Amino acid sequence: MILYGVVHGAEYEISLKPTCEFITDSRKESIMKQSAKIYSFDFDGTIVQNKYPEIGEPISEVIQFIQRVKADGNYIILNTMREGKHLNQAVDFCRDNGIVFDAVNDNLPHMQAYFKNNPRKIFANYYIDDHNLFMPEINSITSEDYEELGGSFGGTIEQRDIQ
Repeated sequence: MILYGVVHGAEYEISLKPTCEFITDSRKESIMKQSAKIYSFDFDGTIVQNKYPEIGEPISEVIQFIQRVKADGNYIILNTMREGKHLNQAVDFCRDNGIVFDAVNDNLPHMQAYFKNNPRKIFANYYIDDHNLFMPEINSITSEDYEELGGSFGGTIEQRDIQ
C-alpha cells in the first residue's frame, strides 16, 4: 500500500508493507505467566489457627482470599516449615478446602527456568505469613495495590499478637 500526503508544503510518498504476527500457544502462555502474580502462603497461623503439629481451625477469610487469587489466574505456593506427614496433612487439608497449590515448598517451574536454578528462597510477588512484619521504610502499598489484592478482609488492617 502506498500513501501520499503533503506535510508543511512537502509531498511525501510512504510505502507500507502489511505485517501480521501470529501468537503461538507457547508465546501466549509466556505472556500469561508474565502478567500473573505469585502468592506464597504460610500454613500454621495463616491458613489455619496455629495448633502445630495438629491442624488448627481454618481461617475462612484467608481461604476465600486464596481461592479468589487462584480464580483470578494467579499462582499460589504453599510455603511452610511443615515436612513429611505433617506437610501431607496440610496439603490434604487445603485440597479438601478447595485449594490446590501450584507448588509446595518449592519455586514454580517457570521461575526455576528464568533464574536458571532453584534457590532455597521461594520467589513470590507477595508473601502472606502470620510472622510478616510490615515496615513503612521497606514496604509500601498503594491504593491500587490494595484494590488489586481485594482490599482488606474486614475493611481494616488489624494488629495481632504473635504467640
